[in-house]
Amino acid sequence: MVHKLYHQKKSIMRQLTFILFSVAFSSLSVFVSCKKKNETPATPVVTVPKPVAEAVVQASGMYAPAYAIVTNQSQNASSYKWFVNGVEVSTAASPKLSLRNPGEYTVRLVAYNSKGEENSKVFTLAVQKHPFLVHQYTFTNSMQNEGSSTVPAVNENAVFAADRKQVASSALYFNGTNSVVRLPQSISVTYPDSLSLSVWFKVEDLTKSGVVFGYQSSIHPVMAAHYVPALYYAPNGKLYMRMWTENVFIDHFQTNGQLNNWVHVVIAANKKGQDLYVNGVKVASVAGRTTDTYMHHSYLGATYATGLWAGLTTGNNLFKGWIDDVRIYNKKLTAVEVEQLFNE
Repeated sequence: MVHKLYHQKKSIMRQLTFILFSVAFSSLSVFVSCKKKNETPATPVVTVPKPVAEAVVQASGMYAPAYAIVTNQSQNASSYKWFVNGVEVSTAASPKLSLRNPGEYTVRLVAYNSKGEENSKVFTLAVQKHPFLVHQYTFTNSMQNEGSSTVPAVNENAVFAADRKQVASSALYFNGTNSVVRLPQSISVTYPDSLSLSVWFKVEDLTKSGVVFGYQSSIHPVMAAHYVPALYYAPNGKLYMRMWTENVFIDHFQTNGQLNNWVHVVIAANKKGQDLYVNGVKVASVAGRTTDTYMHHSYLGATYATGLWAGLTTGNNLFKGWIDDVRIYNKKLTAVEVEQLFNE
């Protein structure tokens, strides 16, 4: 009897132990399950590739002004910075970079990935002074000649002002009353075969005519027996070119509603003919080129003329506005060269 009770008690104890173990295990499972549900999943590690700066950089021409033509070939990059001679000039992927003056240029590309990591590459370009650039006047607080000639221009009452790029004292303002600039004598006489004029200007008063560039046989403001207002505008809103002609009046013009903004004009001539470009685009061509053997005096801002010239009155037809960056070449500029001048 005692032995039987002992075995019953032992069996009951085993069952209780099993039940307690099962309850404990279930509680532990629930605890572990709850803990897993409350845990924040680990953030996966994303690897960002390092950037590699690479590009093809070439000068648009061997003569200044030119610009660098860029084809960006960088890898793993999302943003860029371009430096020319240490100065940041662009954040575009493939910009045009100005190479305005003769000399050697260091162009540096910095490429960045999305983490801001960077890689850079340096390019070296060189441009030369144009061999046919005889006169260049940038009017940077000076009337000095930066072309192959050393003859400065003579300023008569024009005032230094901001240029087309808003750089202070880098252009000239003409008051329309007594402001003119006398260029070196005999420009048209010295270079009778090929001659090109490049000039930037902005008209202030469109209600009256004004001569941007011309030449004549006497010193301003004396009435001239011979004269050519080679580039002028009239109140009809038209831009006129009459250059290097002898007995035939040539009126080639375009309607230009932008004369009160900065305008770039090139007149390119040789013995066969002359072309007029406005803002880099050829708008007129004429045949013929003559030698002006007796018109030794060249001017910016005024030239004597008579009413025989469309839109002009008898007198000096003074210009009112701004003139910037005048260049004179002893050759007929090509369309590509004109485009480079406009885009510099």
